[in-house]
Amino acid sequence: MVVQSAPAAPVADDEADETVETDQEPPPPQAETPPPAPDTTYVWVGGRWRWYGGHWVWYGGRWTHGRPAHVWSPGHWERRGPRVHVYVHGHWHR
Repeated sequence: MVVQSAPAAPVADDEADETVETDQEPPPPQAETPPPAPDTTYVWVGGRWRWYGGHWVWYGGRWTHGRPAHVWSPGHWERRGPRVHVYVHGHWHR
């Protein structure tokens, strides 16, 4: 496993789930200390691992505008077969 940082990906509610076929489990999420929020309307969206170039690459978290009366549910990896890992994207809910 190679650990390197990559630029943050944009937050999008309509992204398709990401499927990876590999014998390597995604590593546990890295601990992150968010910088100060731009203002009180922002919500921290933690980073995640992505499969890139044959190894797992960490994409750091970022601040995004919150949505009134909504809560952010973070994305996560699910194992769905002997070599199949699916990333289920985070989403907003009430």
